[in-house]
Amino acid sequence: FYTYISKIDLLAVHALKLLILTTTRTKEVIEAKFSEFDLDKKVWTIPEHKMKAGVEHKVPLSDEAIKIINFMRQKHNHEYVFTNLVTGKHISNGAMLHLLKSRFRNLRITTHGFRSTFRTWAEEQGKYQYYAIKFSQAHELPNKIEKAYMMSDLMPERTIIMNDWEKYLLSNIA
Repeated sequence: FYTYISKIDLLAVHALKLLILTTTRTKEVIEAKFSEFDLDKKVWTIPEHKMKAGVEHKVPLSDEAIKIINFMRQKHNHEYVFTNLVTGKHISNGAMLHLLKSRFRNLRITTHGFRSTFRTWAEEQGKYQYYAIKFSQAHELPNKIEKAYMMSDLMPERTIIMNDWEKYLLSNIA
């Protein structure tokens, strides 16, 4: 059985995998540039102008996330990781959602829903700090007082969470 998949859908597959592994938002993934990734340090630094809260965000990268970046680098030399080779720009805002809607018609599914899935999974584990989970999704502290006292981005714990998340995801692939 052969199913046709377009080049855009193939890009969307890899973009969606990165989105799920990193619990980031659609805009952050489709606008990702190779220059934002430090693969030696296993960190993706998303500039503040791409972030919903307008604050730079560092994302710990799991091995599988790094594989995706390396794979895309082998495919092309463009600025954006997920470049639409027809337009020369990044893939569209709707590419991943279109992929989900066309491949999983019977499911009510969105790209943002994977962030909810991560949050639920992380809370149910009962072993991660509340703020480490929140910071993994680039959520800000709720008020000025907490911002004044919380001086860490909890990167070491967030790295553990993202690696555990990867293990969970890979162990549940059918």
